[in-house]
Amino acid sequence: RVACKKLIAQRPKEARTLSAIEDMLKWFASTQIRNVALFAGNVATASPVSDLNPTLFAVGALINIVDTTGAKRVEPIETFFRGYRTTALKAGDF
Repeated sequence: RVACKKLIAQRPKEARTLSAIEDMLKWFASTQIRNVALFAGNVATASPVSDLNPTLFAVGALINIVDTTGAKRVEPIETFFRGYRTTALKAGDF
């Protein structure tokens, strides 16, 4: 949550989205999970019970993907999720 608050102060144009994410984080998982979890893992698992993914979908987020060669691509969240626990990630992507 501290990182979100810093970004909100630094990037007022994106503040509305970041504020929504920061508000959602108050309710996200247990304290232990909140202290070690990453957004990327939450998105990559494509869990239908994710707390974060609906928020990202609502704001039209873009997913930055890097493969093991360092090649980068951007996938709109609308096409990133392909089905139940299925994403646009390919073998070697992170």
